[in-house]
Parts: sequence; structure tokens; C-alpha cells
Amino acid sequence: MFKFTSIWSKLGVIFLLVVFMMSSVGCGGDSTLSSQEQAKQALDESYKFLTQGFHAEALKKVNQSIELYPTQEALLVKANIEYLKGNKDDAYNSLVEFAKLYPSDGEDDFIKAIFLSLEKRNPQEILDRLKTALNDNFVGMEEEFWWEFIENEPSFAYFRSQPEYADILNLKDSYSGVITGCKENKTKFEAHWWGPQIYIKEGDMHILNDVHDLTVVLAGLAAMLAPIAAIVAAAILVREVEIRERDKGCGIILNWTWLNFNPSLGVAGLLAYWVTVQK
Repeated sequence: MFKFTSIWSKLGVIFLLVVFMMSSVGCGGDSTLSSQEQAKQALDESYKFLTQGFHAEALKKVNQSIELYPTQEALLVKANIEYLKGNKDDAYNSLVEFAKLYPSDGEDDFIKAIFLSLEKRNPQEILDRLKTALNDNFVGMEEEFWWEFIENEPSFAYFRSQPEYADILNLKDSYSGVITGCKENKTKFEAHWWGPQIYIKEGDMHILNDVHDLTVVLAGLAAMLAPIAAIVAAAILVREVEIRERDKGCGIILNWTWLNFNPSLGVAGLLAYWVTVQK
């Protein structure tokens, strides 16, 4: 349907221009803002660089955020970026530092479970870390989404092939999945410590009929530059039928981890999203 490889390569020059333009923008903080506000601003910029695939710039911004006002979110994002850059030791060390600062929180265990699954390591340790994350009120995720993450996210493919996967499923409470009304039903972009999400509301589902319409909407979310939005849109439409099948009348959410939203993986990384429903 789409010649992704050629699209990606043709846009390489554009990416270089984008890097140049973005590096030309002044990076000094607004002195009228508090340290906390400047830190939030730097973290938001880090998310934008991540979405665009510029990992070195993303790491620079998240480190700036931590220096200004360290937060749990920024520390977790830092570990993700370091892993993306191939600095696995740094990533694991960042999670160790997070655990020292927040010994009662399970977000670091959840991220480490992802890393361990990607590396096909000890499934019992993956299970133990997921249990910790589960007991920490699903580490800030909604319960249903947390389970969707475990059951569908590509990074957990190895863990799902192991006997220990059944043990985590045994802890899952049943839920009806019945939607009684649309509480969300929005079109928006959100960045989290685990990765980006693109929401498409029911009234905008028609944009899945045309790659141009979808590209315009994605670019309009101010989450990504137009050339990258075009590639993401094309990747989304490859799985259009699956997306529509998941829709329950309140729109859908497309979910990635930062590890999958990675230009070095090519289109395969962009295709590695999973679909959940809005409520």
C-alpha cells in the first residue's frame, strides 16, 4: 500500500534540515519562570525531540529538566532515552538511582521489566517486577490500560512466550469492558514516561480513510513535524482494519513505548503500536 522504505529515505535530508533548524533555536530558559516551570518546559521539549527521533537532543533536554527541578517523570524518561541510545548500563543505573530516591514506587520496576523482556532475560524477574508495578496501583496507569500494555505491547513478546506469563494473568481481575458513555472521546497527543499516545475521537475516525487527512491532523497536534507525521500516518493506516475493529463508539488510542518510536528501527518501529479504546 505504501512504500515506507523509500518514503523514509527521501525524508532523510528533511530530517537533517530539521535538526539544523531546531539546533539554531535559542535554548536559554525564560528567566521569568520558576525552576519548576522551566524544568517542565525542558521535559516537554525532550518529549518533542523523542517523538521526532532526536535522542541526543532529548537526553540533553531531560538532563536540563532534572538539573532545574528533578521529578520522577524526568528520571524515568532519562532511563528510556539512555536505553534507546544503546547506553544500557546508564539506563539501568538511572533506574537504580530512581529506586534510591523513590523506594516505594514501582515505575522503575515496570521499565526494567520491559528492558529484561527485550533482552530475553530471566522471566521470573520480569514477573516479580511486574507484580511490584501492579501492587503500586498500576504505576499511575489505568488498570485496564496496564493489562492491555502487558498483553499487547511488542516489548513483552518474549515474556508472553514464557510460563511465568500465566502467573501474571492469574492476578488479573475480570472487567466487563462495557462502555456506558463516552467520557474521553478526544483527539489529542499525550507524552508519558513510558511513551507517546495518539487519541482519535469517534467524530474524527473518518480521517483513517485518507493518509493526507490523517497527516494534517497529526501535524496539527503539535506533537510532530509534518514530514514525520506523514510517515506515522502511513504506518497507522496499514493497520486501519484492526483499529476500526477495536473502536467501541468512543474513539481509539494508539500507544507506543519510546523504545518502539525510534527512526533507527524504520517503519517496523512505528508499526509496533497497540490499540486501546477511549471510554
